Amino acid sequence: MNFMAVVFLLAAGVDSESAPPPVLLEAPALEATAPSAPAEPASAATTTTELPNDPAIEQGGPRVMPALAEDEGADAAYTKCLTTARVDTPAVLSACFERVATTYPDTLAAVRARANVSLLEAERGVEKSSWLPPGRLELVGVAGIFGVWNAIAGGVIVANNVDEGNPGALLIGVSVASLALGVGFGVGGAAIGDALKLDEGASRLVASGLIWGTNMGIGLLPVVFDLAPEANVAVPILTVVGGGWVGGLGALALTNGLRLDVPAVSIMNSGGIWGSVVGGLIMANLSSAQVEAPAAYSAAYLGSNVAGLVGGALLSQVVDVSWGETLIFDLGAVIGGSVLGLGTAGILVASNTGELYGTQLMTGAIGLGVLGGYGIGMLTLGLLREDTKPLLRSFGVTPTTPKPMAVLDNVGKPVAMMPLLALAL
Repeated sequence: MNFMAVVFLLAAGVDSESAPPPVLLEAPALEATAPSAPAEPASAATTTTELPNDPAIEQGGPRVMPALAEDEGADAAYTKCLTTARVDTPAVLSACFERVATTYPDTLAAVRARANVSLLEAERGVEKSSWLPPGRLELVGVAGIFGVWNAIAGGVIVANNVDEGNPGALLIGVSVASLALGVGFGVGGAAIGDALKLDEGASRLVASGLIWGTNMGIGLLPVVFDLAPEANVAVPILTVVGGGWVGGLGALALTNGLRLDVPAVSIMNSGGIWGSVVGGLIMANLSSAQVEAPAAYSAAYLGSNVAGLVGGALLSQVVDVSWGETLIFDLGAVIGGSVLGLGTAGILVASNTGELYGTQLMTGAIGLGVLGGYGIGMLTLGLLREDTKPLLRSFGVTPTTPKPMAVLDNVGKPVAMMPLLALAL
């Protein structure tokens, strides 16, 4: 009885025009109907009424963003944050910029502050996934090697002042001291870099100071031996070690006022290398001329070394290059010095020129080749570059070479490097 009632009701529902069809019949019914005509495109008036009430859009024009306001108080607060970029941690600096953005909304300073917050957040993300940047690693390595050299120097001094010492015990003591001072100086270099927030350029500058200070200590040895010919071996050794200490501490002091990025330090070191080469060539001429004034040898070497370092530092302020591009300059110097030096040597051997004139011609050719090759390397790099990135820039202008995670100044240019724990050479 119930089954017959259900069949009757279904049949009545199909014949009735007023009752809605069952759900199972909706799809066939739609497929059987003709497709409806496409809807008319919405009129401009209809489109504008659905958008926010913007006068420019109601008139058919583009949406105009409201201008950001200039505010002296906001600019002053933003500049105050920038002045602490070298001493504050990223977290403190980020909080400073956040206060500017919150206190002075809808200002240009707030937009710049939010951009710096984004940069600092990215920096903190890098810190969590990395260890030490290359510049800090270089400082750790050079400081550690300098510590080992101090231990060996101390062992040599002890060996020359203890007549009846045990050589085996001395060697064991020097090895232990080398381990202790090597690790200690390396850790100390990392701690100093972290405490002073040395960026990549400053870290490399301090490491270079240890090397060049030691080199200058070696340059003083002719004068030391002349002033104290009978002096104990401790005197020349302490001269070299002391030169390294003076160079490292002096470079550390320079980081407070001297701002050199990685390419600038590389060019400065390049100048020091070729300055030392020129100094050695001058010493060869002095020896060939049988000059017996030791002070002249030291003055020639140290003067050329210092001139090269200063010249490289000044050159870095007008040449805009990356770290890798500076090696092109050195390559040119090596090629130039080798070609002219070997060529001149061949001519001298073939012509049997006298020793004095031969030395002068040889050293002059090498020096000319080094300086000329260095300049040709710079010229070659400038010609190979794109027109949009010139090699030279105005003296003292911030380099245009991109710097990772640099805080932005009032006009959106990168200025102060952050103490990153990673990122490139």
